[in-house]
Amino acid sequence: RKSKIPVPSSPYTSERQESPGSSSSAYISDQNTPNETRVGGRGLYPVWKYFQRQKTKSNGYYSAKCDYCSTKWSRGEPVKLEAHLALECSYVEEHVRQFYLLCVACRNNLEEQSEHSKRQKLNNQHGLTKFFPQKTGGGLSEGRSNTINVALLKAFVVCGISFSVIENLFFINLLQTLCPEYQPPSREVLARRLLDQEYSKVVIKREAIFRESNNLTI
Repeated sequence: RKSKIPVPSSPYTSERQESPGSSSSAYISDQNTPNETRVGGRGLYPVWKYFQRQKTKSNGYYSAKCDYCSTKWSRGEPVKLEAHLALECSYVEEHVRQFYLLCVACRNNLEEQSEHSKRQKLNNQHGLTKFFPQKTGGGLSEGRSNTINVALLKAFVVCGISFSVIENLFFINLLQTLCPEYQPPSREVLARRLLDQEYSKVVIKREAIFRESNNLTI
């Protein structure tokens, strides 16, 4: 039976289920947290509660250090920090890991893929449509694009194909020939965000199977 993955609450409104007096070193109370904002004027993502941060030379960006395992990033990105808590950190509290496991599993990578395209335009980089003609129809639906992205990811992983191939013009030509309206994800989206998302789904399903099983033998 195929079960649905529960959708977590919005990361902008979620709060950690601990009191300011908690002994956990990862907790940062709102009173002790500076009222800082990121690029665009929005407040920092709640995932930053679990990381120490320092401003970088780029306005609105921070370096990050995990409060649980001390892993460091010269530039902390919320999507990477969430994936770290969900899939990589060995010392994270279980309720925190479970929450971000769901966050990563339920991401909308098409929006992130769109943001990547916007950055390309801002940097005067040519999009794929400059090199390969597109159909003038309404384009692929979100569901269809997601299905192709997942199938593409599985092929890369199972066949041991380097993720850099996704940006090879000959490979792009192949994809565009098969489906002219399909826009392949960038290497960053494929190798990190889509991979993290699918891995999170596997972990959630695996843990659900273990919870419902009895008399397991190792």
